[in-house]
Amino acid sequence: FLKGRFQFYRDRNSIEQLTSLNYSSIMREYSVEALQEMDSLRLFKSWHEASYGLKAILRGNQTSGAETHHNDVFTAFINDRFNFSKRWSLFWQLNMEWAQYRIHNMKKNEYTLLPSVRLNYRKGKSSLSLTAERYVTRPSVDYLNPDAFYINETSQIIGNPDLDAQYNNWFSFSYQQQIQSAMLTLSSSYQYLSDAIELVYKDDMNKGTYMNAGYGNVLGLSVSYMQPLLKRRMTLNASFETK
Repeated sequence: FLKGRFQFYRDRNSIEQLTSLNYSSIMREYSVEALQEMDSLRLFKSWHEASYGLKAILRGNQTSGAETHHNDVFTAFINDRFNFSKRWSLFWQLNMEWAQYRIHNMKKNEYTLLPSVRLNYRKGKSSLSLTAERYVTRPSVDYLNPDAFYINETSQIIGNPDLDAQYNNWFSFSYQQQIQSAMLTLSSSYQYLSDAIELVYKDDMNKGTYMNAGYGNVLGLSVSYMQPLLKRRMTLNASFETK
């Protein structure tokens, strides 16, 4: 099938003391997606639920001090889900993306592959899943725009046209066990972050900009217990999470 969408956004920032520093931003977004689904595909002795398609997102952002800036993303994707036994199932997806930025006289292209895999196991009242995923956080046009955004008459934020995308590599494990009417969930995760996008103040504490500040490692652990009460009219939920 084919679907499309249009989105309009307006933002204004006014400073009463200095009207010359007033900032306005208008964003128009057009998106279109073509998708082909195959719900009953037989391959390697298993039934598959697969789909593939193309997607385009075209964003135009116009500020009070410059011409229209463009941030376009084009994606080709394919995914598949199948059971290879009564208890085991697998889902995988691959996105191939091309991002293009056009701001003032700067033109920038980025190409990336974003794979995702999830393995699931289910037996009786228990289940577990293993997930590995790579995803990207791209800077918005405002983050790249070198026009000054004045917070007040002395403080300002200036975009960075050389800003790169931020990448996350995420791995997780989750286990669920039903105990009578209650549900116990244990999960852990590890995330490696590269080219992290941060707002920084270098030489002037009144003038900030966005930079790829570095990388990071994040470990997470959570425990959750949910117990229905009063004939399921009330639920007791206790959880613990640390990173």
